[in-house]
Amino acid sequence: MVSLAVSNLGKTSLVFVQPGAKVYSLYYCENVLKQGLLPDIQALSGGDFTLQQDGALAHVHEKLLTFRVLMYPPSLNLKTGLPIAWT
Repeated sequence: MVSLAVSNLGKTSLVFVQPGAKVYSLYYCENVLKQGLLPDIQALSGGDFTLQQDGALAHVHEKLLTFRVLMYPPSLNLKTGLPIAWT
């Protein structure tokens, strides 16, 4: 399996998942996002980006949601003071 990110700013390097690897939430967070896609995404976007994913189990697992909050705290809506949801 391979993963990459594409936008009008460019594309990331390909991130290959080891053959036979179980892509559960921790593997996805550490190997695919943290060590793979996010460094390229940050370099391309200057840190201003929205991470949009499909509904695969590794993408919606509670540990990934926690990872997202720790790595990228949500912005606050200045009018309501509530967090702006990720897309």
